[in-house]
Amino acid sequence: MAAVVAAALVPAAATAAVFAPELFRNAAETAELSGVVKVGWLVLLLVAAPLAAAVVNLLRPVATNNDRAMWLALPQVAVFPALLSFDVWLDIRRGDLLRGEDAADYGIFVTLGLFAGVVVTGLTAAGARYGAKRAGRRARRPEDAA
Repeated sequence: MAAVVAAALVPAAATAAVFAPELFRNAAETAELSGVVKVGWLVLLLVAAPLAAAVVNLLRPVATNNDRAMWLALPQVAVFPALLSFDVWLDIRRGDLLRGEDAADYGIFVTLGLFAGVVVTGLTAAGARYGAKRAGRRARRPEDAA
């Protein structure tokens, strides 16, 4: 049971860890970043959870079929809207957003968060499945039996 919980929560924690610097920056600091840094951060945000899922399932294969892999990746759907909503809330509290902008930002970011969450859920399920398949192949090697 602990392996299943770890396989589900470690990718979500990896996503939150990569997103965490955004929570501590205000909107002006984010706007000043170069395009390369922004694209690199977005790519890292997209691959952090699938890589974490692959490593967890390589060590202890839990995603033994496609259904289990998708169930293990499902927390990603909730992680992105929660992180983006929390980021908007922090921006409002810091005074970076005006009162008229906050409702629009919540709506836009929750929608974008759901879309990103669904995409990363698929990627995480694929990463978990890949890790479990590699672990199964590694366990069946004849040279390891000796």
